[in-house]
Amino acid sequence: MNHAIAVIQPSLFEGWSTVIEDAKSMHQPIVASNLKIHQEQLKHYKSVLFDPTNAEELASFLEAYLKNQPPKMNYDYASDIKTFAQSFMSFINE
Repeated sequence: MNHAIAVIQPSLFEGWSTVIEDAKSMHQPIVASNLKIHQEQLKHYKSVLFDPTNAEELASFLEAYLKNQPPKMNYDYASDIKTFAQSFMSFINE
């Protein structure tokens, strides 16, 4: 995954995706289906979202990435971890 051009998450149904979290932690470009959960999970992470029922749309994104490999993302994943921990502790301490 760390040496991939991008990480693809083409789900039609998904919970909070560990694949996306792994890709974010490795600063990988992400191409994901435009599910609401992916939109939430990638809210602060520049990514490509596509209609999961449109194979041509996904193919065009993949072709573009093959022609012009995107750079690794500059993203502070540690901040996400800290925010989650604070939210979790707040919930536990109530």
